[in-house]
Amino acid sequence: MTDLIQRAMRFALEAHGDQRDKAGLPYAVHLADVASRLFLHGEKTAAVGWLHDVAEDTGTGLDEIGDTFKDRSMQAALKALTRGPAENYEAYLARVARNRMARLVKMADIASNSNPMRLSLLDVQTQHRLRMKYKLARSILAP
Repeated sequence: MTDLIQRAMRFALEAHGDQRDKAGLPYAVHLADVASRLFLHGEKTAAVGWLHDVAEDTGTGLDEIGDTFKDRSMQAALKALTRGPAENYEAYLARVARNRMARLVKMADIASNSNPMRLSLLDVQTQHRLRMKYKLARSILAP
């Protein structure tokens, strides 16, 4: 594991702390899964995989992440991946699709979130809602 990926991992794990996902699993499990799907796309993309939810789901902002990770391509991808609270989902996905690194990370995120084992831990209504959400996302993000 490269120094950049290790720094991103430590940063993300500290930012997310004891946070748990919708299924009650430690959030670190999801982050590790997303990052592991991205290693073949390079260290910067794998590092963004670790960091992809920090600004949206913790008290850490994009500026603070940017102060630590100064690479402009990573900053641009993280900005694209961070959905605003009132932002339309389809508009958000269209923005993600315009940034290659962000698109790769979001596709890995969706693959992790739609893992049948993970979905099976949720109630049936939530499973259905998420399957439909991810189907829409894949249709917008597909190259």
